[in-house]
Amino acid sequence: MNACNQTSAKPRQIRPRVLPGTAFDRGPESFYIVDMMETAAKNLGNMSPEDYEIAMKLRDGDPEFRELWEAHLDLKRQLKELESRPHLSADEEREVKKIKRQKLSGKDKLALKINEYKVGVVPPR
Repeated sequence: MNACNQTSAKPRQIRPRVLPGTAFDRGPESFYIVDMMETAAKNLGNMSPEDYEIAMKLRDGDPEFRELWEAHLDLKRQLKELESRPHLSADEEREVKKIKRQKLSGKDKLALKINEYKVGVVPPR
């Protein structure tokens, strides 16, 4: 966390789900992919300057990454707006939970793409 955005809450550990019959449930290389996802997901919250630079390259050159990035920022704005309210209705609380799940899922995808770029899975653009 940066100095402007410190909270007392502990960061949540992110663990990807491994579903039977998916690409992550196939052979030894699947362990590498899951490990890569886990590492990338942990690091996206406190993005290093190197990762941020990669993210900007990917944002400018990869339409899928750009879409994920913009969706993440939009969800972040929606969440901030909802959480700034003094009281939330039950529907608004459900919406906050939904947004948080969507944001986390998108963040995991962004982190995976950044890590793939770093290990050479995605060719530089």
